[in-house]
Amino acid sequence: MASLSYEPSRNRWRIQFLGMDGKRRTVNIPTTRARDKGQSKAAALKNHIEELVIAVKSGTTPDPRVQQWLAGVPEGMHAKLLAAGLVPQVVVVSPPERKSSWFSAKQPSFPSMCLAV
Repeated sequence: MASLSYEPSRNRWRIQFLGMDGKRRTVNIPTTRARDKGQSKAAALKNHIEELVIAVKSGTTPDPRVQQWLAGVPEGMHAKLLAAGLVPQVVVVSPPERKSSWFSAKQPSFPSMCLAV
């Protein structure tokens, strides 16, 4: 489903897969390890991408193992997966600031009650 290839001239791995729109999509992974050129990391990433493609095409949620991996993905990789259409955009919403003056100005519109049991 996805293919993994190494570009020695650029010292990076390339994962290609068929996108949701039928176009060939590419995710490039720079390598940092010289010994195996990061092949094991790239192969693991390829497997995760394949599972994401299957989940998106079938309209299901990814495997919990993939979700856990996705939660720890760096922001740059998340942007690449977002551009490829494999993950939804994450929007971080901070809670609104507490307006103490607004809360103090509000008075309850109902009388307080005591209930005896």
